[in-house]
Amino acid sequence: MAERQLTTPLVVEDGEAIRLERIPFGEKRYPESWLQQLLFENPDLLPVEEIEPVFSDLMPVARELPTGAGPIDLVLINRDGLLALVETKLWRNPDARRSVVAQIIDYAKDMSEWTYEMLREAVRSATKATDADPLAALMREEDDEFDEKKFVDQVGRGLRLGRFLLLIVGDGIREGVEQMADFLQRTPSLGYTLGLVEIGLFRKPKDASGPIFVQPRILARTVEVERAVVTVKVPIDPKAIEVSLPEAGRGTSDGRQPITEQEFLRQLSENSEPAAVEFAKAMLDGAEDHRLQLRWQDAGPTFKYVHPDTGHEFTLAQLNRRGTLTSTPRLVQSLRKAGVKGKDIGNIYGQYIAELAEVIPGASVRVADSGAMKKRGAKVLLMEDGSHPPLSLLAPHKDKLFAAIDHVVGRIDESLD
Repeated sequence: MAERQLTTPLVVEDGEAIRLERIPFGEKRYPESWLQQLLFENPDLLPVEEIEPVFSDLMPVARELPTGAGPIDLVLINRDGLLALVETKLWRNPDARRSVVAQIIDYAKDMSEWTYEMLREAVRSATKATDADPLAALMREEDDEFDEKKFVDQVGRGLRLGRFLLLIVGDGIREGVEQMADFLQRTPSLGYTLGLVEIGLFRKPKDASGPIFVQPRILARTVEVERAVVTVKVPIDPKAIEVSLPEAGRGTSDGRQPITEQEFLRQLSENSEPAAVEFAKAMLDGAEDHRLQLRWQDAGPTFKYVHPDTGHEFTLAQLNRRGTLTSTPRLVQSLRKAGVKGKDIGNIYGQYIAELAEVIPGASVRVADSGAMKKRGAKVLLMEDGSHPPLSLLAPHKDKLFAAIDHVVGRIDESLD
């Protein structure tokens, strides 16, 4: 973690700069419960836009939400059904910095096994709500055109994927917490984002009854939670479980940082037609139902199949922010690495890319005409002008594309079994 320099804010009144004094949370007027209530009533104090914009516009749901791992201090949600879990911590307790990261991740692990109905009942219990569905009631208050079925599906999908924004908020995050990145690799199946936020309270000198100035500071955030490969040997022996972690501290393979979903969709809407955005959203929403995992690169999302027994990964598609579907001869390399025989590799890849060509109007299978793939004689999917297929052409055929993906996944399973 880079060394940071934080300065005391000043207020200018009548041309005079007045240096504010910091209010310690230790004062009786500002206990931890006060901080929780402040954030619950004013979620805009949380710098979500700077941590992960897709979680923006959060609304308060419940305080002290019960889970199997303990009560969560604050739970918030946005219109897209994305959940934020907030743990507040004042640092007078010396054990706090050793346990808080593990604690909030335990909450996420527990909730990733929930259904929408379980979340709904937990919210009813925490809030003593009389509504049959307090989450839906909250959304109706905010949006006259609220689509309840879509919202329930979005929340349920986020729970299954462990797609949460986890925020640890305190009066002074300790260095030891910032360096606890090892916890981030202990939940390879979850897709959460973790942020550390410090809240500073300030007031004018000798003005105890005056206004309070609140300053949120982002101390750390995860850009992408890398996946681990977990190997379990049968018969199962807990001591024989092996976890292979990727190298720490890297973004994409060349050091570039992966794009966020919101930024990808924004750039896609600028570079392509609305149909391309519609198709991309359908791919993102349907990935889990077709046994695919998402990996965000700098150009956009890749869709990978991870074989459950071996942990081998197979890239089946990549969407580019410029509005194209990138051909994926990397599948050939992955099959070879997994030990698939040469003839079977050709059959699996050849049938898959042929099916894709049938789905996309004007696309055909050709030998690459440039770069390293040309030297290897790799077959790729291209349009007549040599460009990659545009996503806008795929929008009416997304079901056929998913069918082609299901077919190649079945063939991969058969070859490895």
